[in-house]
Amino acid sequence: MPSAGETRANPSVGMALNAGYDFLEVKCNACQRVSLVALRAVARPLKTPIWKLEASLFCERCSKPGWRERAHILGLAYAKPDPELGRDRSAREPE
Repeated sequence: MPSAGETRANPSVGMALNAGYDFLEVKCNACQRVSLVALRAVARPLKTPIWKLEASLFCERCSKPGWRERAHILGLAYAKPDPELGRDRSAREPE
């Protein structure tokens, strides 16, 4: 993790997709539920920085009419084939 004053990586949606990341891993601020959002389903231009997506993230489970519960970004995730299962599974970005 960068220290104070140090620059951070600021990938765009397009850069993340080109790097092989398929999902955005998000967490609800209320119920703490972790979910995956498909980056290809995001209705934003590919040049949009990932951090700008956070303002439009809401938890469907906790939201009620007139109130939408916020969620925050944990990181990028990718679909990685699992050789034991012979199918795709979600995997978090290695740190």
